[in-house]
Amino acid sequence: PELLKGNPQYGPAVDVYSYAIVLWEIWARQDPWEELTETDYLEFSSKLESLVCGGSRPTVPPRAPDTRGVRASTTSWEEVQQVQPAFGSAQAPTQYVMILQDCWHGKPEKRPSFETIVQRFSPMTNSDYH
Repeated sequence: PELLKGNPQYGPAVDVYSYAIVLWEIWARQDPWEELTETDYLEFSSKLESLVCGGSRPTVPPRAPDTRGVRASTTSWEEVQQVQPAFGSAQAPTQYVMILQDCWHGKPEKRPSFETIVQRFSPMTNSDYH
């Protein structure tokens, strides 16, 4: 958000925000702010800036489908859904959601460092966590 606001003084917190958006995309398997359908770049950018700077963040969806059994030649989302129904009943782990929310906090100084993020993800890598 601080870059969209034109703030020339920014630090690693900008990357932490971006990281949270990438984590969201990995989890959701979709683009954030898909509701923005403008084809004109300036109109799209203006609306995105308004949303992000206004505090809008993507909604954390249920767990995306498991595609481990999908053959490599599968090319469409419809084919993936035939193998594994989309968005099962499992929700994003609370800790995952909390990390996302902390990383995309509106105030850069409130975002965690990458070192802290790694520490917070560490317990989630334990096979007993799932």
